[in-house]
Amino acid sequence: MTALGGVAMVTTCLADLSSVADGFGLVYGSSVTRDARTAPSDLDFVLVTAEPLTDQLRATLATGIRQAHSGHGLPIDQEVPYENKLTATYEDVAAACSLTCFPQLGSQQARPVTESDPYLYSEDFRLRLLLNALTTPHALIWGSIEALSTATAAAEQAVARLGLMLTMPTADFTAEPLVEALLRSPAGAEGKDYLGFSSPVHLFGVVSRGLAAMSDAGLVAPAGAGLWRFDSAGSQS
Repeated sequence: MTALGGVAMVTTCLADLSSVADGFGLVYGSSVTRDARTAPSDLDFVLVTAEPLTDQLRATLATGIRQAHSGHGLPIDQEVPYENKLTATYEDVAAACSLTCFPQLGSQQARPVTESDPYLYSEDFRLRLLLNALTTPHALIWGSIEALSTATAAAEQAVARLGLMLTMPTADFTAEPLVEALLRSPAGAEGKDYLGFSSPVHLFGVVSRGLAAMSDAGLVAPAGAGLWRFDSAGSQS
């Protein structure tokens, strides 16, 4: 009854997807961060590929994931449908990083999530979950580390942009208020009920790297002593 056994079984399942030539598979969430001495949790997994999987391959993967859970005594998370979290494409990564899955950002808000919410079945939530998988602690168990690194770098910059859009600073700023806005909504929603982030330290690193990438792109600039400012054009996009 271990997450490790479940992960090993998932990698065996992935070996059967020999026709998938390009991509990467991640385990993320509590199964990555949870101590081995605590109760087992479900395996959060996503397979990201250049092209969409066929229906048959997607069904094979879903069956393998379910068997990995049942074969190792792991609970299965039924809140989010498998169709919304097991597979994605590079195009989906780009869509998630565009932040169009947060339509309320114009009013400096990100929609909270509640259990049994029909929103869990939406395309917006599927992309939010993918962005979260790439920017929370995760483990590569299959595929290209280079492709993962590229996707993670884009996702980290997107999360930094998300933090800026939630806070809209008008003067020099630090990463800290962005992290706080990403961790908790103004109404107090947090964790899986909000944006899925739970580790302030890890998220601080994500936002800091994202701001550095934005600096390389000329969108923000370091202002000394951990401060950042927008470029001369004042771009916040």
